[in-house]
Amino acid sequence: MTYKLSFKEHKKWLCVVTTGRFEVFEDLLDRANAFLAKSAEIGVKKVLLDNRDFITVPDAYDSARLVKKLIENGVHLDGFRVAALASDEEFAKYKSNEVFYLNSSLSYKVFNDMDAALEWLNI
Repeated sequence: MTYKLSFKEHKKWLCVVTTGRFEVFEDLLDRANAFLAKSAEIGVKKVLLDNRDFITVPDAYDSARLVKKLIENGVHLDGFRVAALASDEEFAKYKSNEVFYLNSSLSYKVFNDMDAALEWLNI
């Protein structure tokens, strides 16, 4: 694992800060499971993924695999609203993944501006 997760709990939402780099699909799956578990623990369905100091190697195919794996594992994505903050360098890569998450009933949108992301999350 070459990445680090930290959680910042708020009353109505969760901020997940990821730093480092994902190398393989399993890293992507581990992070998703971690933030979904933390969201359930604190009882929120609004999540801000702060990926601005983070690089991801997995591609759009891996995003599609992630959705399929989560659904196979019984994770219900209905009602979740996830805003992903991306660096300018990674923005296009994250943006191309939006369709896979939206097709899975997950409300997911990519931003490069914190205020816009928080406004979209309605927080």
